[in-house]
Amino acid sequence: TQAMKITILHTNDVHAEYESWLKCAELIKKRRAEVGPENCLVVDAGDHFDMGVDECRLSGGRLNLDLLADIGLDAFTPGNNEFYRLSRNTLTQLTMESKFPWVLSTVAQPDGTAFAGLRNHAVLERGGVTIGILGALDPMEHAAEQLHGLRSLDLGESLAQEVCVLKSRGVQLILLLSHCGLREEIKFATENPSLIDV
Repeated sequence: TQAMKITILHTNDVHAEYESWLKCAELIKKRRAEVGPENCLVVDAGDHFDMGVDECRLSGGRLNLDLLADIGLDAFTPGNNEFYRLSRNTLTQLTMESKFPWVLSTVAQPDGTAFAGLRNHAVLERGGVTIGILGALDPMEHAAEQLHGLRSLDLGESLAQEVCVLKSRGVQLILLLSHCGLREEIKFATENPSLIDV
């Protein structure tokens, strides 16, 4: 069988810098059209929203939702900025209204269920391959607990559990969107060499 090629277009830490984002979005749309949407995965690993920026605050973050949806985003993992700068109510509304999945495997409600529109994982098909997407967030001194009444889960345990679920569903490629910081991500990848593919 012929190997399929999947192009992954990845952004993070935009922090509502709209002028820069519009240039980036133009490149993403162009590349997505060149390779074909069916062979392309567009993902963002957080800190896209920033309530310190007027347009983001005045739109309740909906402007950012629209901008991300406009590029054909396949999955979004919230970063520490989304948890620090968005209220619980705004987080709830944005995750529920979003046209793309918000994936976060390492934060849950106290009873273990997913919060609002957050998903533990997302599964989609690209280039003839079934892809599972996971999301991870640095516990950030327990900000999810203190600011939103949520629980930060153990990184290794929560991701290993989700990988098992995905593999049982026939997922062929597992991608992790991480907002844990490069040092922590290198450490995790080194300690768990066969857990995550990308």
